[in-house]
Amino acid sequence: MPITHAQVMALTKPGKYLVGKPGLYAVVVTAQRRHWQFRYVRDGKDRVMSLGPIGPVTLAGAKDLHLKARTCWRTARTHWTNGARRRRR
Repeated sequence: MPITHAQVMALTKPGKYLVGKPGLYAVVVTAQRRHWQFRYVRDGKDRVMSLGPIGPVTLAGAKDLHLKARTCWRTARTHWTNGARRRRR
């Protein structure tokens, strides 16, 4: 069963919680300090992009930002790779 926004708001134990989409996490530092994170791998290294605080950014908003970040990252990666191939020739 997918996690709901109410369940995310109830998280108080520090840790990283996978929200259901690959790479989208709810990070709890303290009960008052919580934020959304997009975790991905680029050039063989783990990367992290913050998507905003939990509360002002809802679960639906975080999922939307996650999708946009993944789309932009994939597009930028494709363009960069194509440009690098052209320059090497």
